[in-house]
Amino acid sequence: MIAEFTRAMSGELDFVREAGSTTKIAGNFTDVPYVKIPKVYWQYSTARVLTLEHIAGVPSSDREAMIRIGLSPPLLVERGLSMFLQMVFVDGLFHGDLHPGNILALPDNHIGVLDFGMVVRISRTTREHLAGLLVALVEEDFERMVQHFIELSDPASDFSYEDFQYDIANAVAPFVGLRLKAIRSGGVLWDLAKIAARHGVPLPQELIVFLKTLVSFEGVGIRLDPDFDLIRTCEKFTVEIVRGIYSPDNVKQNMMVIARDVTSLLRLAPLQLRRLLKAALDGQLRLNMSSDEIGRVAKALDRSSSRLAVSIIIAALLVGSSILTYARAGQEFWHLPLFGLVGFSLAGVLGFYVVWSVLRGGRM
Repeated sequence: MIAEFTRAMSGELDFVREAGSTTKIAGNFTDVPYVKIPKVYWQYSTARVLTLEHIAGVPSSDREAMIRIGLSPPLLVERGLSMFLQMVFVDGLFHGDLHPGNILALPDNHIGVLDFGMVVRISRTTREHLAGLLVALVEEDFERMVQHFIELSDPASDFSYEDFQYDIANAVAPFVGLRLKAIRSGGVLWDLAKIAARHGVPLPQELIVFLKTLVSFEGVGIRLDPDFDLIRTCEKFTVEIVRGIYSPDNVKQNMMVIARDVTSLLRLAPLQLRRLLKAALDGQLRLNMSSDEIGRVAKALDRSSSRLAVSIIIAALLVGSSILTYARAGQEFWHLPLFGLVGFSLAGVLGFYVVWSVLRGGRM
């Protein structure tokens, strides 16, 4: 999350980039009449100066002012969420900082959006699994939720499917179907993200920004329409998005992509196989294996061999010292040959060290 915000803040300092994002998203909403995005005046814009069309409207936090001029706060909230979900699920390019200061209420219940310094791209695959995740959340299909979480992330090696599903069910089940005024739906989504991270299934950075933006929008929804149900409204749009994902046109497009990849694989496979066989015949084929278990076994063998070597040295000292003692060779100390006494002492010290290292389970 820190890395994503660092990248986004660095991007906000480049006004040419922000101008390009503003123009791109404005183009995505050409056919949506109730969304107003300021025009960029490129001739007056540089990397340090951004010149935009002025948009006059009511701040999205001022519900009373909206009502005074005849606007409908519930309709504005629904349209705002529809706009955001289109950015995420249809366009794959969304505004990552939709706080109340960046959203304006315009005449005829239109919406003005400002400040496109933080714009996040989201891949088609991620969009599909995120849409499926939201639908599964509303339908209380916890098994499908876990599957989408796994597809969105790279689970850790000690990941437990059953434990994860159990925690997800306990976190979500009490709140599904309640209205926004009864429970913060964004808080539930944050809880899911934290549970996923705790189980070794962290969400991608772009989805962290998505959740942050959704929680910010939830704050706007609470001010404008206390009866607005964020999750249920998301369901209405995501169901349509999921249907679009599996429409005949999209399925046909995905099949064409798969066919292209398979064709490329078939074209390159003979060459790769020929190289592999040549390397094997020339004796140059090498296999690199990496495993934590192999490393632990190697360390255990290393400790065992070290202890065995020290034990052999101890045995040699004992035998040699015994011979010197029996032969009474050299100077004596305490009626024992000096070299024999030194040998017995060293053998005793090394023997104590071997026993101590075995008992504590350490290495030599």
